[in-house]
Amino acid sequence: MLRHLGTIIIVTFITIVVWVFAEAASVQTRELTAAAVTFSGESNSFVKVLENQGWRESVDVVIEGSTAELEEAERLLHNIRLVPGQGGVPSEPGEHTIDLRAVLRSSAGLPDKGVTIARVSPATVRIEVDKLVPRTATVRVEFQDAELDGPAEVKPSTVLVYIPGRFAEKFPDSAVAIASIDAARVKQMVPGRRETLTGVPLKLAAGLVVERIEPSTVDVAVRLKSKQASLTLKSVPVLVRMAPRELAKFDVTLNEADQFLRDVKVTGPADLLDQLSRDEFKVVATLSLTYEDLERGLTSKEAVFADMPTNLSFEVSNRLVRLNVRKR
Repeated sequence: MLRHLGTIIIVTFITIVVWVFAEAASVQTRELTAAAVTFSGESNSFVKVLENQGWRESVDVVIEGSTAELEEAERLLHNIRLVPGQGGVPSEPGEHTIDLRAVLRSSAGLPDKGVTIARVSPATVRIEVDKLVPRTATVRVEFQDAELDGPAEVKPSTVLVYIPGRFAEKFPDSAVAIASIDAARVKQMVPGRRETLTGVPLKLAAGLVVERIEPSTVDVAVRLKSKQASLTLKSVPVLVRMAPRELAKFDVTLNEADQFLRDVKVTGPADLLDQLSRDEFKVVATLSLTYEDLERGLTSKEAVFADMPTNLSFEVSNRLVRLNVRKR
């Protein structure tokens, strides 16, 4: 009984092994929907798919082969990059009709995989191939919604642009690559402070066909002009300033009507005036008295705004302050 059972087990095992190998070796058909296919140039070549063909950078592929090989074929055909001069794609400048079935077979390495491409849709695609030639372009900076305080400094100031050979003769000697600073980035900058913006992307002026720009980004050092605003203060206190050694020798009193300057117009950066309107700092006028002023008993002098931020300016109809100096 045990002998018969062992025989049954061995026969069953052999049958399964034979079935597995037969299944793996049997020919199957499988359809790959929208396998990704892209055309791409290299350092010295340019390629593009011509318009009006309905090209969607993918193809439907039907493949045939053994079950064991189909999964590997699916992986190889999942994402194909076609380059001029490789896999049957022509490298000669001009327009070419590409047999996608032949090119995919060669580019994916399928001849050695025991898999056949039975059908490809679309079957062909027309492409344009050209050589890339280098040209020089000067970098120009453009800011959105901003006014600059002085010229921008760009590093590097010139770049190489690579264009299809058929456009080389028409490419202008004065070509410009634009480094555009958008409004969102400008909003993050502090007016009046010099800042360096790194990694600003470049684009060529409209109408110029360019495949590649090297380098593709530049650094821009610039200072935004502060936005000016004005604010009128009804009264500004006048403070007396004199050397400490004179405090014990002289008594100084201001005319009661001149202890404040009236209707002082303050002009400067809008953000600084916002701070002033929120009482984050105070504006004061200063009456600076020298020893000579005190000795001769000065009776009037103009107040100044010496202790205020230098980017603020002040206008007042009358800065003259009357005072009385008495020697002790």
